[in-house]
Amino acid sequence: MVNARAPWMFSTSAIGFVIDPEVAKDADIFHCAYDADGNSMNSDDWGCAGSMPDLQHAMQEQERRAAWCNQAPAWRSCACAWGATAEDRSGCQYNEIVLWGDRFEQKLPDVVEAIFYPINGRVDTWEGSAAGARDAHKAFALQFNRPDLKLLTFDVPAARRGDAPWELAQ
Repeated sequence: MVNARAPWMFSTSAIGFVIDPEVAKDADIFHCAYDADGNSMNSDDWGCAGSMPDLQHAMQEQERRAAWCNQAPAWRSCACAWGATAEDRSGCQYNEIVLWGDRFEQKLPDVVEAIFYPINGRVDTWEGSAAGARDAHKAFALQFNRPDLKLLTFDVPAARRGDAPWELAQ
């Protein structure tokens, strides 16, 4: 999940969904949240052992941690434990959200507002592309009869500067 006040994401190239917050809330699709990489695939409680009490708390903690990591002195810069670059993996300052897959699936296609892909960020490990996003967007729109589904770009450096990162893809 991209936090507007700490706009760090796991991948600067992977495509993603923009989730409709009202549909998500009504369907109760959020299972748990972490303010950092939660290693949920190796966690008990369906990926939520050790998670934050709620989504809002996780976002606030991510903001606090990002502010601490990005202030002087330079030794406070947070880094990924497994060696990814600060740019490609956002210095591991991203958060992790675990959804209830069955609830998400039951709310398709309404829970998805748009499909997006990041642009202008440093990429060391490619996980997606504009072409892949266009293909996913086209397939989703066709499968769910959603000709109005938006395809967006997310400008990584703009988000980090505090500027509006979202634009309609050309």
